Amino acid sequence: FVLYHLDWSVVIQELKDCIKGLLYLVGVVEHRIRVFRTDGYG
Repeated sequence: FVLYHLDWSVVIQELKDCIKGLLYLVGVVEHRIRVFRTDGYG
């Protein structure tokens, strides 16, 4: 039962890269919100 031969190491590496990118974006957004709050209310 093989759909097509998947190289799992490649799949996992791509998933890791996607997750890193998402975490980076989340971090940037959080940082901007923090700076905005500090500037706005500080």
